Amino acid sequence: MQSPGFWGQFRSGLTAYTLAFRFLRIHGLRHGYIVVLAGAFATMKFVGWVLGMGADRLEFFVFDRLRRQGIYPADDTLSALSDGVFQGMDYGVEGMVFLLRLWIQFKITKFIVLFFLSPVFALYAELVAQKAGVDRPAENGLAWSMWRGIKSASLLIAMELMISFILFLMLGVMPLVFPPLTLFAWGALPILSAAVSAWFYGAALLDLSWDLKGFGVRDSLRASTRHSGAVLALGLPFFGAMGIPAIGWLTGPVLGGLMGTVGAVLYKSKRAERT
Repeated sequence: MQSPGFWGQFRSGLTAYTLAFRFLRIHGLRHGYIVVLAGAFATMKFVGWVLGMGADRLEFFVFDRLRRQGIYPADDTLSALSDGVFQGMDYGVEGMVFLLRLWIQFKITKFIVLFFLSPVFALYAELVAQKAGVDRPAENGLAWSMWRGIKSASLLIAMELMISFILFLMLGVMPLVFPPLTLFAWGALPILSAAVSAWFYGAALLDLSWDLKGFGVRDSLRASTRHSGAVLALGLPFFGAMGIPAIGWLTGPVLGGLMGTVGAVLYKSKRAERT
């Protein structure tokens, strides 16, 4: 039978995603919400701790350089100043470091989620496959799937970064050479960047389903390319949930990662219409 086109795949992918909520409830897998939330919270606390340590070192480095160049006074001199100029400099540096830390944390959140929570998503792909009656290759166990999920996420992250960099060079820098293209290029850049991110989100989720069929990482990528409609349908909710201000690092893993994982397995198991 001929496979559906892009929009047919897109509709099937969205259908599978919407049925994921019901599937978890019917089959007693709603503990996935708690597991993924706990994993996301622990991951971000760890990342925050690492970034906090880095911020402290950066502040020390900046103040040390300022003191060496005579721009910033030593601590005993600072305590004697009454005009507060250098105290304001102190707060200014700390504020800039804090904003830098916050920006980095938000910017790399999606990569952190895909990398560190990929074993959790692989675990639930396995559980959903068992409930949906999906056969898997006997030689591939759960531990292998979890390890493979990390490798696949790393590959997809690297590819997304490379493509995003190429897009930036083409649409972000080239208009500086050809000014008439500025309006079009800078308008298209965020749209295409969002589409690329959503596609790679979906590819990471559908990869877990391809693993259940015994596909390697490269075969999985080729298969996801052939099913780009479904990949985008599964990736868009993930992208949107990750983009929610302040709480995206919690809503993304649950509404995007967990639900997308379930939806991906349902999409490939051909059970979406019958669940």
